[in-house]
Formats: sequence, structure tokens, C-alpha cells
Amino acid sequence: MENIKINVNVTITFTREFLADILCTAVEGGINYWAAISGVQRNENLGVVCCSVKDAEDDEDEWHDVSTDTIIKGIELYLSNNDNMTRRLYQELLSGNSADYDVDDADLLVQLGLFGNIVYG
Repeated sequence: MENIKINVNVTITFTREFLADILCTAVEGGINYWAAISGVQRNENLGVVCCSVKDAEDDEDEWHDVSTDTIIKGIELYLSNNDNMTRRLYQELLSGNSADYDVDDADLLVQLGLFGNIVYG
């Protein structure tokens, strides 16, 4: 049987608050195994809106700015990848603000948004 691929464009709406919650999850547990974190700035609901990160074991690594825009880029890259790492996260992200995610998902989205691929883990 022949498989036929169909490409579609989908628009998903996320609030900045939801994106800040994903970044908060990453900062408070998801990226701690590889990242040194500095300059955490939070919104009124204590979600993380930006910070700086670098490789915790590389003294010569530069600090990288991470923000909710990094999460947006990570989501865009993840959803546009034909070989999605976890189908569950793919389906969750399609649900927008009601998406369920964990520390591993938050780490994945930060790495994709920051580096364009998975560097750690």
C-alpha cells in the first residue's frame, strides 16, 4: 500500500503566560543538568520571561539569552520536524494553552529554540 504525505499549515495560539510557564519549568528543573542559569526575570505570576544560560561544565562557553521567544522558536522547530521525538508532545502542543508538558519537554523546547537541535541528553 502506498503512503501519501499531506503537508498542512496550522496556526496555534499560545499566551505569553503559557510560554513563560514552559520556560519556568525548564529553568526550575528541565535544563539544570546541563545549564548554569543567571539573571532570571519573572512576570507577575512568577513565570520566567527571560534568563541567561551556558554550559555548566564549560568555563569558556558564552552566556546565551533565553526568553519566551526561545520557546516559540523551539515549538516551531519541533512541530515542523517530520521525525518528532515524542508524538505525545506533538499532539499536546497542537492543543495550544491546554498542552500538558513535563521537564523533559521543556528542556527539549529550550534546546531546539536555542541551538536548533538537541545538544544535551
